[in-house]
Amino acid sequence: MVKQAALEAAASVPYTLKDPNREPVVWMASFGDSSLNFVLGVWVSPEQVKRPTALQSDYLWAIDDALRKYNIKIPFPQRDVHMRTQVGREE
Repeated sequence: MVKQAALEAAASVPYTLKDPNREPVVWMASFGDSSLNFVLGVWVSPEQVKRPTALQSDYLWAIDDALRKYNIKIPFPQRDVHMRTQVGREE
């Protein structure tokens, strides 16, 4: 489902090239502590390469929308903090 969501996201971004020889691809890249890490590879129109931050942002927003559409949750690590108090100490 992640692969399908990412490919749909890529197709929804207007400057993804629509060329049968340059189709978007999704790779599973690694295992993280609390995640599976994927890479989306796309070919984009040349003018968009001049705006790398906007380019990446547009794809990230599209991926976020697609993951929500498929109800795919991103797991965030849970952190527990344990506080100890010392009896008789005034501070």
